[in-house]
Formats: sequence, structure tokens, C-alpha cells
Amino acid sequence: MSSSFSGLQPGNASLYLTESKLNSCNVGCTNSVANTVSKSVVDTVKNSTTVNKSDALLNGPVLSLSSPTVTALVSSVLPSGPASAFVLPTIPVSCSCIVVELNQPTAVDTPVPVFSLALAFYSVHAILARRRKRLAMEIFKHLIFAFLHIIALTDLVRAQSQSGFISIDCGLPENSTYTDKETGIQYTSDAKFTESGVNRKISSEYYNKTTLEQPFLTLRSFPEGIRNCYTIKPARGNSKLLIRASFMYGNYDGLSKVPRFELLLGADVWDSVELANASTIVTKEILHVPQTNYVYVCLLNTGLGTPFMSSLELRPLKNSSYKTESGSLLLYLRLDLGSKSNKTIRYKDDIYDRIWSSYSRPDWTSISTSLPVNPDSGYQQPSAVMSTAVIPACSDSLTLSWKTCNGFQYYVYMHFSELQPQINNQTRQIYIYANGKSWYNGPRFLYYLSAKTVFSSSPMSNLEFSINKTEESSLPPMLNAIEIYQLKEFPQLLTNQTDVDAIMSIKKRYGVKRSNWQGDPCVPKVHLWQGLNCSYNDYNTPRIISLNLSSSGISGEILPYISSLATLESLDLSNNSLRGPVPDFLSQLAYLKVLNLTGNKLKGLVPAELIKKRDNGLLTLSVDRNPDLYPSTSPRKKKNIVVPILASSVAVSALISALSIIWNLKMRNQALEAALTITWNLKTRNQENFERIIGRGGFGTVYHGNLDDSQVAVKMLSSSSIQGYKEFQAEFYTYEENSSADVSSWEGRLQIATEAAQDDRGLLLLVTADKSVQRFVDTSE
Repeated sequence: MSSSFSGLQPGNASLYLTESKLNSCNVGCTNSVANTVSKSVVDTVKNSTTVNKSDALLNGPVLSLSSPTVTALVSSVLPSGPASAFVLPTIPVSCSCIVVELNQPTAVDTPVPVFSLALAFYSVHAILARRRKRLAMEIFKHLIFAFLHIIALTDLVRAQSQSGFISIDCGLPENSTYTDKETGIQYTSDAKFTESGVNRKISSEYYNKTTLEQPFLTLRSFPEGIRNCYTIKPARGNSKLLIRASFMYGNYDGLSKVPRFELLLGADVWDSVELANASTIVTKEILHVPQTNYVYVCLLNTGLGTPFMSSLELRPLKNSSYKTESGSLLLYLRLDLGSKSNKTIRYKDDIYDRIWSSYSRPDWTSISTSLPVNPDSGYQQPSAVMSTAVIPACSDSLTLSWKTCNGFQYYVYMHFSELQPQINNQTRQIYIYANGKSWYNGPRFLYYLSAKTVFSSSPMSNLEFSINKTEESSLPPMLNAIEIYQLKEFPQLLTNQTDVDAIMSIKKRYGVKRSNWQGDPCVPKVHLWQGLNCSYNDYNTPRIISLNLSSSGISGEILPYISSLATLESLDLSNNSLRGPVPDFLSQLAYLKVLNLTGNKLKGLVPAELIKKRDNGLLTLSVDRNPDLYPSTSPRKKKNIVVPILASSVAVSALISALSIIWNLKMRNQALEAALTITWNLKTRNQENFERIIGRGGFGTVYHGNLDDSQVAVKMLSSSSIQGYKEFQAEFYTYEENSSADVSSWEGRLQIATEAAQDDRGLLLLVTADKSVQRFVDTSE
């Protein structure tokens, strides 16, 4: 084997061919797929597995592409560790070993041109053609097959970058991050995902960094409020999520009293959190498709202690995996069968960061392989899990059963892969029975080093399984891994997505700080956001119909996000520091009935359409106490703003108006005054004569009186009568026709009032018995 790989430069890829003849199959054939992928092929060969004589005779040569090959082709190198090599099917050619390796030792995220692979294929074909045309064609076919599978592995390599992962270490100081030494997962503080709670650390007696995972060293407790929430917005396109919440009390508060509380997802209860003692770690995991773009994970205080959380993790899954008829999947168990390490497996081995627990039984026998197993593209089972399995120790059947709870339903996912080469025409075929009935029609075939998942298409109430070999099978049944989930329904509809986006933007831009503005805005109803009101029915998502931010200390302009609250009926933004104009979009809210903008610093003109709606009785509009805001088409003083001039401006105005009328009437009655001499003073005699009321009208009261020897009726104008004032005006000529004073100015009007006041008579309207009308002026009245 050539050892010149150390000279490769990033961005280049080379193909190396090695042919070694076996002397009558007495010499071992080197398999290039090693348990550990090294940085050079030299090291790979040194650490490689040797195929002994019997294996060579039975299996023939092995054609393989090592892990660096895969990563070079997809422009990324996998981290060092167990190989993720892809092994081609065996080529049964007698006593020859042909090893093909495409190596890129150290390059990271370095693209390799596609033509390099084509050149490699051509080289293989050309070299092998010189040996044996038939063998060359066979190998060439397998290389094409390998290329297609390598392209399929692109998702696997990309997933290694933690794309879409959200890993929250609760209680970590704000803006803090770290990379976990065991998993390589990058954790961040929870400060930006929740607005309540306090950071705490577990007690020093449980603070053991060597055995305890770092996310459990801190936590966030929520001593205030009934419901406290984490609000998370996953990356777009991640519609199916693995959500995992973890808890360890660790006597952080020194009370030595383990709390109990409920965990909510959206508006419904996810599960109850119960810990046996201070060192117990409880993990709740669910596979869930959120209704909206936000994920709300909330803690509900049930009065049995302060809720807390240690870590919260979200992982994107393929939409084609873990299908159900409805609902979400609450993890019941996830087992790695046949493993002897007793260690859990998760990321980096599992690109979805599922946590697998090892499990075995005395009546089972473990089998394993050192070769990597190709995952099912939908479920991406980790090779570390699929490389072990169990078979029955002394029977032809594998039996599995678990207790179930009444009323609960479950989905089951079994993962299979053949780990033993089928030699001497040996076969492994199985039947799977669930609760005494055949799970699938016909037998299931297992494929060598290739994972396959068998799952329930509908939920089941009991969990009793039997995996039997068929009559034609020469090998016992086997199982590599199993997952069981409890079906969990989330019946409550969450708030309309458009409304959620709008109110979240309003909350962020205005910096609204209200203790219960957490989780979904409208549901559950008992936790409705303060200042909001929503509409509810059984068929549509709740909509926000009322928003009250009065006296909330908000500033800036009226935000355009409000226009997205299309069903808004009432909007109260009063008593804040809002500036700028009143936007036109408010008049476009079709259902808006109440708009209160009082007490801000708005300026300009109120949109005409809002004024029109108000005048038509369609809108209650309040815009007072905005000094620079004008409710009409021009910026002039508003009618409802009166500047006091004297102690009683109303009285002064009334006096001036009355004096003006008196002056006009005086000029009208000069002819009558010449014909009728009046020696009677009205003020001194009204108490004697005007005690009897003979009528009332729109102008005021009519009294009976005596003027010399005549009985008269006297009309007294009421100060509150508008119609009477108009009637008086209609009865007399206006003074403006004959006066030299300028009545368009206040100076002219005051002149008229002064002249009238200097007269010794006031206005008197008399109707004599013969119903003739007499008019007089008397300034004393």
C-alpha cells in the first residue's frame, strides 16, 4: 500500500489502487475499513482489520470507501472518532483483494470538484481492465453504486454541524455560551428565551463536574407567577421537532424539598414533573409539530413547590419520519439492544441527538460488528446503535412486552440490520407479531449492514411483541433497537399566526413588560395576556379583538404591526408618549369600534376617514390632550379648547350678545317710543305686577301685569332658551343696517353694548288686551 497520502493538500483528492495476490488464499487480505479513521492512510493500514484465511475464502475481497472518502465528496470532513465508512457489497472473486481508497486527510469544508470523482472512476476502469475485463466492469458498477450512496450521505454530513439545533442551558448567565466536552454540543444562556425567573446553581454536594453533565450544574427557578414560559422560534422549514426538557433539583434552594409541577407545551399539559430526590434527573421528550412558528414550553405552579428547569433542547427531524395519524409522540422508551457498554448514545453518533439507553436480558445473546451500518434515510439510525443486536439465547423467538396504562395509545418503531454475513446460503427471515396478530403480511428480510425501520401505522393499546424466524430461515430472529412513544393530543387551537407575529413585534418594539405576556397570547383563557381580549370558537384559531396599552410607558410612533390585527375592535393607546402622525391604516381596520389616543404627543391631522366614521356613529374616537393634533382639515384651535379670558367667559359672552340685541331693538323701537310715553320702571315694579304666570313658551315664561290702567302680558326671555332668543331676533330689525359701528370687530360690538348700557331703559315686549304688540326698552332689566 502506498504511503504517500501525507503529501495531499487540502482541496485535492487522489485515488490509490493496490492489488495483492493471495498465495492459494493462505495470506490474509487487508481490509481498509478500520475501526478508527486516522489522518493518513498509513495509519489507517496500521490499525486496519485483517481478514483471515477462512473469511477470505468465504467472503472474497472487500471493496470499500473509507470515511475520508465520503467527507471529501460532500465537502466536509467528519470529526475524528469511530468510522462512518460506507462499505460496498462483497465482490466474489477468488483469492484477490482489491482496495480502493479516496483519501482527503485533513481538509475541512474543502470542496472537491466533481470531475475528480469521474477521473477516479475512469482510472479504476482502465487499470482493472488490464487484469480482467469482467472484474473491472463489476467493480466499476459498484463504484457507480457507491457514488449514489455517497450523495445520499450529504444530509448526514451537514447534520454534523448542529444545523437547526437549539440548546439552552437554563440559569447560565446572560450572553454566555460553551461547548459540552462530552457531546460537542454548543449551549447558550436562556436569558433571551424567557423574561421571568432567577438563575440558580445546584448545591455544592451535588456539584461533581466529573460525573454530572454541565447543563445540570445550573437551573432557572420561577418563584413568581402561576405560568412562566420559554418562547422559542425554530428555524424555518423545521416543522417536526424533537423537544427535550431536563430537570435536576440538586437542593439549589437549601430547602431539601423536591417540588412537583406541570410542564406545558403550547396551551396544553405536556406532562407532570416529579422527582424522587434531589439527585434525580428527569427528562421529558416529545416529537412534535408546532401549530405556529413559535414553540411555547411553560412551567405551571401547582402549589407543590417552585417550578424550575435545567435545560431545554430542540432538534429538527425529517418530516417523513415518525408519522402518526394525529397528535404528537411522547417518548416512552428508546433502547439500544445488545450493547455491552452500558453507556448512552447521543450526538455526535446520532445526528438528531436522540438519547439511546443500552438494554439486554439474560435470555438474549448479543451480537455485533465492527463495520459501520448504513442508516435508513428517514430515521438516520446511528451506526453505533445499529452495530449491535440481540438474538434469542435458546429459542427461535424474541419476545418483548411492556406494561401500558389504560386509555393510552402507543406507536412502535423497530430498527433492523443484518450484522452477520450470510455464508453458505444461510438466510435470516422474520415474522413480526404484535399483540398476537401479524404486524405485516409476509416475512421481513434483513439486509447486511443496512438499517431498516418497521413501525406501526396506527396506534396500539398493548405492547406485546414476538419476532419469529420463518421456516425457510436458517438463522434466528434478531433486533437492533426499538423506540416506543405514547400518543399525546394537543387539542387547543393556538392564536392565529398573523396575530401572534403582530403582537410579538409590538411587544418587542414597544418593550412591553407585563408579567403574564408569556406563552400564547390568547390560550389558555385563564392565562390570557393582560390588556388583550380574544375571540374563540371550536373551528377557528383565536383572534385578538382588543388591545389595551394605556399608561404602559410606550413611546415612538404608532407601529404598523397593529394593522395586521385585522379583527381588532378596540385599541387603547392613551396616556403614553407616542409621537408622530395618526396613521391612515387605523381607518382601514374594518372592525374597529373604539380608538383612544388621548394623552400622547401626536401631531398633524386626524385622518379624514376616522372623522367620517366618528360622525357616522361607527367609531368612538378620543384624541384629546394631544396639543399638536388637529381633528379637522386645517391646523386651527380645536372647538373643545377654550381659553379663559375672565372669571366667567360664558357670562361675559351672554352679556355682550344681549347688549348687542338690545341696541338693535332700540333702533327699531324709536318710532313707538315717540307715540307712547313710559314713566314706569320695569325693575321696580315687576315684583308687584309680575307674580302671575299665564303661560310658557320656547322663549321662556309669560307673566300677567299692569301698565298704568292696562293689563299686559310680558314675555321674559330665559337665559337657557335658544329658540326664544332666535324668536326675539326674528321680531326686530337688525342694527347693522343703520349703525355706523363696525360690527365685524370686537371694538364695534363693545361700542354698541356701551351705548345701550347708557340708555335708561331696557327691553320690554308687551302685548295689550287687544293683542296689539308694544315694544319698549328698559336698561334696568
